[in-house]
Amino acid sequence: MSMFKPWNPPPFGSPVFIEIPTLDVTKSEKFYSAVFNWPIWAENPKEHPKEDVAMFDFQDPRISGGLIKTMPDANSGQVKQGDRGSACIWYRVEKVEASSETIEKEGGQLVSQIFDDGKHGRFRYFKDPDGNVAVIYQYIGEILTQ
Repeated sequence: MSMFKPWNPPPFGSPVFIEIPTLDVTKSEKFYSAVFNWPIWAENPKEHPKEDVAMFDFQDPRISGGLIKTMPDANSGQVKQGDRGSACIWYRVEKVEASSETIEKEGGQLVSQIFDDGKHGRFRYFKDPDGNVAVIYQYIGEILTQ
């Protein structure tokens, strides 16, 4: 008997992932685990070394996050704000293409191509009319949890 069971995603429009850009993943891991007591781990160290990507989750298994290494702003040396330079919330959608059309129709801007997330899903970065960057995420495969 498997110790894993199918995962049921949250409702449409719910946050499902929080991406936090950082110049130093190890330093940010120490900070967030101390402040919020988040368990932090390397999900796939062969593909994404822990010094580049560290994952975390919350009490609710339907939402997780990652500390993602980014390049510093050339002028300030800090994380560049905007264009993936601030905490980024990923929202669940039914279809990336349909939501992309709605984003543009309502005054938002698509800022990336559509990416595959392994066998799990597809996603795209966008800006809302105020310039806040977020992600729309479509689940495409079965996701298992413990």
